[in-house]
Amino acid sequence: MIFLEPSFLALAVAFIAVTAWPMPEAWFRLVLGGFSLAFLALCLGPAQIALLGGFVATGFAATYLARRQGWRAAGPGLVVILAEFALVKTAGLLPLPVDLAGVAGVLGLAYVLARMVHLLVDTASDPGGTPPVTAGRYLLFTLNFLTFLSGPLQRWPDHLAAMADRQPAGEAARLAALGRILLGYVKILFALPLCDALHDWLVLQATAPVIAGIDLGALAARLLGPEGPGVAAVSFHIMAATIFPIRLYLNFSAYMDVVIGIGRLAGPRVPENFDHPFRADCLLDFWTRWHITMSRWYQDYVFTPLVTALHRRWPSPRAMELQAMAGTFVTFLAVGLWHDVSLRFLAIGLLIGLGMIWNRGWRWGLRAALGTGGWRRLKARGWYRAVSAVSAYLFLSGFVAAFTWLYGGAPMPDVAPGPLAVLALLPAALWVLAGGLVWRAGSAWADGRFVPRRVSPRACFGFAVAICALVMVAALKSEPIPEFIYAGF
Repeated sequence: MIFLEPSFLALAVAFIAVTAWPMPEAWFRLVLGGFSLAFLALCLGPAQIALLGGFVATGFAATYLARRQGWRAAGPGLVVILAEFALVKTAGLLPLPVDLAGVAGVLGLAYVLARMVHLLVDTASDPGGTPPVTAGRYLLFTLNFLTFLSGPLQRWPDHLAAMADRQPAGEAARLAALGRILLGYVKILFALPLCDALHDWLVLQATAPVIAGIDLGALAARLLGPEGPGVAAVSFHIMAATIFPIRLYLNFSAYMDVVIGIGRLAGPRVPENFDHPFRADCLLDFWTRWHITMSRWYQDYVFTPLVTALHRRWPSPRAMELQAMAGTFVTFLAVGLWHDVSLRFLAIGLLIGLGMIWNRGWRWGLRAALGTGGWRRLKARGWYRAVSAVSAYLFLSGFVAAFTWLYGGAPMPDVAPGPLAVLALLPAALWVLAGGLVWRAGSAWADGRFVPRRVSPRACFGFAVAICALVMVAALKSEPIPEFIYAGF
């Protein structure tokens, strides 16, 4: 991970030191732009920087023309931008002398694309209502080093407001920001290895399920017959798959903790991307808490326009839920292709979209059967929320398991399908329920624990020393540090 390298820490410390003093907005933009260029020089070669500059310049030219000619210029510009993005994402198929994929792998190019598309569409839709776009402000909006990898899809007006309202952090805010950075490093250096160790142990148990001297395979054979060992193996595989969403969250949120903390120390606020996703009660709730800015972006630019167009074409109140299901399905297909232009990620979007449609259909059916009041009373019951949460997480886990078996190189469990195979979900469901209770209690306890009650310069200094020590630990570790998973998108 780039932010675990001493060079990134030095860049961040220098940036915080320079921006610790009040300065005019123009000067701050100049400083932020200079450090963003330094980050680019640190991560990319000259040819890659030139290609990235060309990509961003295309977006600026399209936006500039859209302000004067509306969709007549924005439409072709949008097609060109998407074509350039697809070229980068499929660069491995072309014999090109420049590593185009390296640009996406360092910067998270899809996030840059989303910001460019957002500004282009808004400018074409309402040229007079969108704040003017200059070249310098556009570069800072798309290539701000605090948002290269973290992916908060900040809107253009929000970005301008953050720059204009920027204030250096006070003592209490400084301590909270340092605690946030420290939390990010703790996640990546301690929590992630624990997740990996638990995952490997569960996979090992799938091949030889012996715990505390008890042969679970033989026990399952006695209880279930010939299918028993296979059911036990699949149970452990699913339990291992439940670790991946947590691992992905720790990996992604750790980077968010670091860049949000740096942003708060420097002044401008970086948007939050997570709202305790594993406290969600259903699949729909999960996706409103996970990667929040991306979810809102797709809601505003894909889901809402599509559903609105369908409702105008078929303005029937009875069809509104079906139209929402269609919009949800198409939105998640787009999300899959946003991650990667490939059949694999198209399949991912398809499967998640089907899960979301099932969730919406289930709610719709229960509301129709029980009435609005009965549906609200059922949702308020603790047992129903627990069953919904476990079902949603098992869907995610089963999806992850199938994905790793098909595309990740994981060995397919050697089990013959049979009527008893569904029993593999029972221990996995109990595992998810117990883990969810522990996670909720632990995350609620951890909220704010990285900020001591007493604010003092000594506490700030101690947090800063702890951060530097963790970065040094990362530099000295013999085991490879896990890469930032979302960087490749």
